[in-house]
Amino acid sequence: MVLPRKLRHQKHLLFNRELSWVEFNRRVLEEAFDQRHPLLERLKFLGIFSSNLDEFFMVRVSGLQEALEAGFTETSPDGMTPSEQLKEISKHLRPLIDMQTRCLEDEILPALEAEDTDATSCGSRSSFSLRVQSQSEPLPHGGPAGNGERFRVASS
Repeated sequence: MVLPRKLRHQKHLLFNRELSWVEFNRRVLEEAFDQRHPLLERLKFLGIFSSNLDEFFMVRVSGLQEALEAGFTETSPDGMTPSEQLKEISKHLRPLIDMQTRCLEDEILPALEAEDTDATSCGSRSSFSLRVQSQSEPLPHGGPAGNGERFRVASS
């Protein structure tokens, strides 16, 4: 992408497309913490966050990973290389994934159990967690962006 002459030396004024998406999804996740929303609505926001994250990794992160593996060093309009973008994505998403887990395990599931809601009728929290883990598969993530860890993505 060719930037207008004015912006070529003002890249600091531009938002990175991928990090902007991460910021948007952070706001979706924050809705899951908002206790003004009904409990099942908060659970729905966690699902939206997860679905968005799955697509983000399957499309955008995989594209950056492919660019990196192919040796592309062209920068995005904001001046970041694919490697730099992957590192920043990892840095910003890890805390969000931890927040999502805490919200589900420490707030949503206990509240559902306390209300004896049908959503927990599938068993205990531990069996729910095991079921989620068994129905997800690892999504490769390594190279310069991470330390070889693998993120999990829900099976379709």
